[in-house]
This record gives sequence, structure tokens and C-alpha cells, in this order.
Amino acid sequence: MRFGGGEITRRFYINIALSLLSGFIIFFWGYGLYEILTTFQIYFRLSYILLAFTIAFIFFTAFLEHRGVEIPYLFVSSALLASLFTFIGLCIVNGVISIYKSFPPIDNFLIMFSISIIVGFIFIKMVFTQQMFE
Repeated sequence: MRFGGGEITRRFYINIALSLLSGFIIFFWGYGLYEILTTFQIYFRLSYILLAFTIAFIFFTAFLEHRGVEIPYLFVSSALLASLFTFIGLCIVNGVISIYKSFPPIDNFLIMFSISIIVGFIFIKMVFTQQMFE
């Protein structure tokens, strides 16, 4: 199936797809964080959280070592990145499970999701430059 319109249409579809994807991630992250802060309930066992942290720590250690980071800073920065990655992942999964267990009213959902898509679009425009589309 071919969509007409040329370059503008292609950029529009890329922006819509990336904005929706980042909007879903931001929405689930925010909803999961809100759920954790209000109910103090995490839907994961500690063993799964530690396993995710361990895998992320090994990944970031290998990545930063490849980038030439010195040993004392290597482990600290890997631990910080792995903690951040694990926390964001935990919030996203907690948000998905919270939405699955109790779906919010459709008006609230659409407002929150629309704001998440706008934030995702702004984030994409701030991070990626014009070279992405060339």
C-alpha cells in the first residue's frame, strides 16, 4: 500500500508513529509511578527486580567499558544507569498492570494519553535532529 504526498507525508507518518510509541511509554511510566506513590504497591517480586537490575548493570558496564570509562567511575555510573533503567521499567510494568486491573474513566484516559503523546513528540523533536529524516 502506497501513501501519496512525498516527503511531508513520510515525515508526518514517522512523527506520528514515534509520538504514539513514546506517548504509550510515558503514559504507562507516569501511571505506574502514580500508582506506586499512592498505593505503595509494586506488582513485581524483589527477585525479578534484582534480576532486571543485574542484567542492566552488566549491559551498561560493557557499554561504558567499550566507551573507555575508567574503572572507579565505570561501576558507579553503571549502577546509576542500571538503577534508573530498572526503576523506569518497573514503573512501566506497574502502569500496564494497574491499567489492566482497573481502567480509568475514558475521559481521564484520553486526557492523560494526549498529554503523554505531546510530551513524547516534544521529546522526540528535542532529541532527534533533521538528520533522522534524511
